[in-house]
Amino acid sequence: MPELPEVENVKRTLLRFIKNCKISHLQIKTSKIVRCPGPFFKKTLTNAKIIGVRRYGKNLILTLSNSFFLIIHLGMTGQILLKKSLSDNDKHIHLIIRFKNCPFCFIYRDIRKFGYFKIISKEELKPFLERMGPDALAVNYKDFRRIIEVHKRKIKNLLLDQHLICGIGNIYCDELLFRARIHPQRHCSTLGKREIRNLYLNMNKILKEAIRRGGSSVSNYVRPDARKGSFQNFHRVYRRQGRSCLRCSGKIKRIEVAQRGTYFCPHCQKKHTSSHYS
Repeated sequence: MPELPEVENVKRTLLRFIKNCKISHLQIKTSKIVRCPGPFFKKTLTNAKIIGVRRYGKNLILTLSNSFFLIIHLGMTGQILLKKSLSDNDKHIHLIIRFKNCPFCFIYRDIRKFGYFKIISKEELKPFLERMGPDALAVNYKDFRRIIEVHKRKIKNLLLDQHLICGIGNIYCDELLFRARIHPQRHCSTLGKREIRNLYLNMNKILKEAIRRGGSSVSNYVRPDARKGSFQNFHRVYRRQGRSCLRCSGKIKRIEVAQRGTYFCPHCQKKHTSSHYS
């Protein structure tokens, strides 16, 4: 699933190519990806200009010239591609948007079809954002610590909960827990202040590093200009089960946490600690 670094790279590419472009025509090939009435969706987008693109967590928010917003979530396998030509036999293309005086079109491709598009009004935007937790790159340390300290659940479950912290998925959760030396099954109540601070600093560091490297292309993810990310070459635990830990030379292990395949080093990330950090 595209996570915060991947969606941020999609956002930056779209800003370069489609900001100030006016939509001339769109074709919905699969109705289930549109989470509002089709006629309203088409009417609102047609002749609207895209005046801004931003990201919140894993969501893209396109600001339209008619005071509406287009929300895009890429789901598990969603791709946004900017292409000059289309493949007639690609059954995974579900939405096509064309722009006036533009040589390429906006294509939404999604194998699993879990992504979606939705039009919301200016009045609906704030409640939409408030249903999610703070963005992982915008939350301050005080709020981050409070979120962890008031919960007793496992730390991986908490970090994946988009209602608490928005933007982190399975890849970056495993990677940041490894760098912070925290076992994914540790309960939040067992984490000391120094551990929480270390987790917060590593979260910011790893997300920014992944953004700089274009994100992680481990399955379907590519940027809209078809370029792949390279951060997958710098993963330290994700999908490295059975291989040597890059820190201690122990073996990376895979378990299930929060119904997700979870990768960690049993030696570097102790499940039980003899004492808390203060």
